[in-house]
Amino acid sequence: MRGMRQLALATLALAGCDTVFGLKPRIDAPLPDAVDALDGSAIDAPLVDGHRDSPMPDACTLTAFGNPAELSTSLVANDQDPSLTGDQLELWISRHHPASGNRDLFVSKRGSTTLPFGVATRSAELSSTTLAEIDPAITANGLHIVFLRSDGGSNTTLFQADRPNPNAVFNTPVELTGLPGTIRTIEITPDGLGLLYVDATSDLSEATRTSTSGAFGNASVVAAGPIEVPSL
Repeated sequence: MRGMRQLALATLALAGCDTVFGLKPRIDAPLPDAVDALDGSAIDAPLVDGHRDSPMPDACTLTAFGNPAELSTSLVANDQDPSLTGDQLELWISRHHPASGNRDLFVSKRGSTTLPFGVATRSAELSSTTLAEIDPAITANGLHIVFLRSDGGSNTTLFQADRPNPNAVFNTPVELTGLPGTIRTIEITPDGLGLLYVDATSDLSEATRTSTSGAFGNASVVAAGPIEVPSL
């Protein structure tokens, strides 16, 4: 779980390119008319999943992070597991709820990325009264959220909930089965088709699916432990 005393956001400047962390830009023009997006010249790079990968720009360099800016003054001590939507207007956390005695899922919203987040409210549709909800991970479009339910011990279960639009409440969470072993922490890819998780051996594994309504499968270890918390 990702603990935090003060949540801040820092941005990484990318000079001279439109790539992030080594991902190459793709050219979606049909063959044989694909051109390099950088200078308009023809390219004959190999096809990958029906797309051509353009060359990595020589001028692509990473510069330093900007100064961190506090996102919210309404967070409390021991709030954990922050997860942002792609537009950065919705922040999900795990927080201890005195009424249930467990950790529940809370959400905080704001109207603009230049504004601080408002007071976090408990998500009644995602929180149970007898189990703890931890480690929320929401997709970029805000329509799918995965999280873990725990009995307070080592037993955790992966759940997912969906909603038709970002302004709607989530539907009843459903359990996602098919992953081996005990899951300790999770992170979902922005499109909701990939899941990174740390298991009981502290190895980092990846699982995939072809649809956001399907179960995750094809799990494989991508990094040997000890790994604490995956993050994208």
